[in-house]
Amino acid sequence: MPTLLLGLIAVAVFIVMLGTLRWWSTALIAVIIATTLVPRPIGFEIAGVPLQTYDVVIVGVFVIGFVVSRRPNFALFLPFLVLLVLGAIFEWEPDPQLSTNVLYLLVGVAAWAVGTYFAKHYVPGSRHETVLIVSLTVLILFQAVVTVLQASGVPIFALQGRTAELEGGRASGTFSHPGTVGKVMILFMAILLPLTGSATARTRRLAYFAVLVALVPVGLSESRANFVGYLLALLVWFIIMPARSAKASRFVVPAVVLAGALIFSGTIIDRFTGDPEGGARQHFVEVALEAISKNPWLGVGPGNYIPVVGQTDNLTAQGWRVHNVFLLEITELGIPTALFFFLPAVVLIILSIRLMRRVDDTGAWARGAIAAAAGTLVTAVTGWGLMNGSIFMIWFLCMGFSFGMLGRRGSPKFGPTAATARAKRSTRTRQARVTAA
Repeated sequence: MPTLLLGLIAVAVFIVMLGTLRWWSTALIAVIIATTLVPRPIGFEIAGVPLQTYDVVIVGVFVIGFVVSRRPNFALFLPFLVLLVLGAIFEWEPDPQLSTNVLYLLVGVAAWAVGTYFAKHYVPGSRHETVLIVSLTVLILFQAVVTVLQASGVPIFALQGRTAELEGGRASGTFSHPGTVGKVMILFMAILLPLTGSATARTRRLAYFAVLVALVPVGLSESRANFVGYLLALLVWFIIMPARSAKASRFVVPAVVLAGALIFSGTIIDRFTGDPEGGARQHFVEVALEAISKNPWLGVGPGNYIPVVGQTDNLTAQGWRVHNVFLLEITELGIPTALFFFLPAVVLIILSIRLMRRVDDTGAWARGAIAAAAGTLVTAVTGWGLMNGSIFMIWFLCMGFSFGMLGRRGSPKFGPTAATARAKRSTRTRQARVTAA
């Protein structure tokens, strides 16, 4: 029932906003709502392939964006797409599950393109920015409220099945696993942190507020990797921030890190103490490396990790994957296809490093991408959740948006940061005083 209700709310919001915003603004918000509030199946299938809410929304927006802009916006993924199609046709055993998993990866690529579409039409300081920051703040606040209620014992968006048996007592937000909500907060840092330097005071205040509130679901979900990753993202942002940046950022970021350490460190330390080895993670790494050595170039096929690798390992057969996104994808796709799958993310990081010293908006978005990537890396090497359900779509959506923003450098519509705006105002004031004297 909650899923149906949230689905209706998402449709209503989409229709209302469609009348006040251009299609790409409405589309991005629709995707965010679909991937964060309605992440579970909507209960229908096409040609035997089950579809979820985010599949329908992302593909719909992607098609509209492709028709309107006449640009694919996923050129970096072309080698991966070619190898994926060739593997599906000639190498991996065809079955309905393979089709579902291939479609899943294709929708992820579409999510990257959707993020890029929006970035290219995005105008800083305009209604686009207002809608973006308000929507993200509301979504984060909603997840925070849900996690607080769950931590207080209220049975809202309760975990189900085996997850409930293993992870009962931990807050999960609207997602099906406690580890997911924290990852979403980390991914949103790629957008929120640059907006803390917006030329609009309202945007800056909401961005700071959202960064602070995001700490609540991260802490209450009790995920060690997410907790460390979130604080690391903030620390990296603080470290690489130019000296001329806003004083508020210099104060807020360390304050949030300190608050998180004081409020939630006890729970996180308890989890480390109770499970210092991180479960059977090392065992799963050894199993994955052995599977890779048997089929390094072609892999076992998308989504086939458990049925194939599980034939030689009992724990894997019970549904446990290797807790490392990179090893998981190499095992399933093979080394060449997996390398091309992660290539766009690598290009994004390299481009961000080259641009991060700039003091305009381009530099801010570059630093935001680096900070979010640092936090995401922690979760990527300690779990496989980034490839699970809607979190994969959010991951690629945020990276696509960051990539699109970096590609806008030199655009006359690309507005100044708050620091640049203040510097210009100060210069004009001095000039006025000189003229008056």
